[in-house]
Amino acid sequence: MRARATLQARRPWFIAGALVLLVAAIYFGGHQLTRPQFIDTSIPPDSLSPGGFGDTTDFRVFFTWTEDGYCVGQFHVKATETATQVRVGPVISRRYLYGGICAGVGTVENVASVELKLASALGKREVVRESDGAPLPVFVYRTSLGCNDAIASKADPPADLPVVLNQVALPTVSALPANRSGEPDPNARLFAKQGLFVASGASFALLVPAEWVGRLTIGWGRPALRTTHLLVSGCKATGSQERWLVFAGGFWVGEPACVPLLVKSAGQEQTVLIGVGAACPGQAAPPPGN
Repeated sequence: MRARATLQARRPWFIAGALVLLVAAIYFGGHQLTRPQFIDTSIPPDSLSPGGFGDTTDFRVFFTWTEDGYCVGQFHVKATETATQVRVGPVISRRYLYGGICAGVGTVENVASVELKLASALGKREVVRESDGAPLPVFVYRTSLGCNDAIASKADPPADLPVVLNQVALPTVSALPANRSGEPDPNARLFAKQGLFVASGASFALLVPAEWVGRLTIGWGRPALRTTHLLVSGCKATGSQERWLVFAGGFWVGEPACVPLLVKSAGQEQTVLIGVGAACPGQAAPPPGN
């Protein structure tokens, strides 16, 4: 009886304590819900790259990202489409504030990308940045040279194509004429045709320096896809082919310019200057283009 009386005497305290805990849970839970759950940051897009597999509506939007990495699904982007134009909005970086654990993805050369699915094929439509109307270049960000795409072979490169890092011969002696390319991208309005001479078995990369991305693209092969990173890996002469393999392609620019090109191979790198429609220091003026 005494124990039952004691329990009954304590019951109001249990009830009061439970009510306090319930009110606290409701208050703090509601307060938590009213706090921001994520932070969105807008990032301007820099360029578009076809997604591959022949899908003309599948693209990737590239943008500057200087942090060490990012989370899968962290970025989103939308575009507004008309019959003549594609306006690409800002890339949205969304960071969740609570309980966010993700598998980090590393960045390369301070660049990241996010998928963009268009409603219809890009075709000849103009691509611009929504925020300021600036044209956005459209090119394959990184690609590999098809070794079977060689159109010829030679025992040695021509005398006016010096060999760089014992791997590739590039037109650094004479400026190249630049003609209208027919590309809808204003950043690729002019094209300078120049065969690429590759030593048998060579492995190297040709890269457009970061400060020229958007103003210069390169490409060789069949077809010669416009890119800023061309990888060449072990293309070897076979059968009757001579030591130096030749690939069709060249350089695209918006305006005549002396452009830099970075060559990397086996831990070595060298930047060369190439005149595209305009002479570099020490070069003669190129023949007039069309």
